[in-house]
Formats: sequence, structure tokens, C-alpha cells
Amino acid sequence: MHTAAHLAQPWVRRGDFLLAPAQSTFDAVVGNPPYIRIERSAPALRADYRARYQSIYDRADLYVA
Repeated sequence: MHTAAHLAQPWVRRGDFLLAPAQSTFDAVVGNPPYIRIERSAPALRADYRARYQSIYDRADLYVA
């Protein structure tokens, strides 16, 4: 298991994909869509998401971004 984790480390990223700058192009993103209502986010985070993504307006889940 240690070897697999070491080999995967350069490719696996964990974080808020919606706030991360796009450093390069990519072929695929693998993950579970965030079925989280935007209204349940902290006000500052909600404002940041809305400023970055036109698709988030009114009421929406984060997967809409």
C-alpha cells in the first residue's frame, strides 16, 4: 500500500476544485459531484463561487458550477 500511495501522489489532488486555479489542461476529473446546496455555504465562500461561475445563481447545488 505504501508503494501505491507514493506512486499516486503526483497525480492525486484533494481540495476545493471550484476555487483552485486551472494550472494546466486535463482530460478527466474523477470524483463525486458535490450535492451541496449553495445556501449552506459560508457567506464569503458563497459570494466567491457566485463571482467565479455564472451558472450558480438563485438556488443551486455546487455541482452546477
